[in-house]
Amino acid sequence: MCYHPIDIERLLAFAGIKQHRQVTPAMHQFTIEFASDEAARRGDERLRAMRVDGQPVLSVARSGLQIAASCIIASILESSTQVECDADHHWSREAFFSIFRATP
Repeated sequence: MCYHPIDIERLLAFAGIKQHRQVTPAMHQFTIEFASDEAARRGDERLRAMRVDGQPVLSVARSGLQIAASCIIASILESSTQVECDADHHWSREAFFSIFRATP
């Protein structure tokens, strides 16, 4: 089992990420390009802060102004599972399946 964002822009809004230039989806990951180093640093922090039951949701790799990310949860989740983001003065919590969908 793996999970993918239903809408990457929705995931970024959940994480409080606003200052990005471009989002490029790929097979099992997506790349985000930022306008500045500060925006990329903040985006990196917020994506890494996403958690389900205290465990990271995303694998995040930053290179300069770009971040590549993918969901690393492989277990079957309950429909009531919540995802949280708590970073850099931004906190949010929502139903996991309002942001992600399961794919075989």
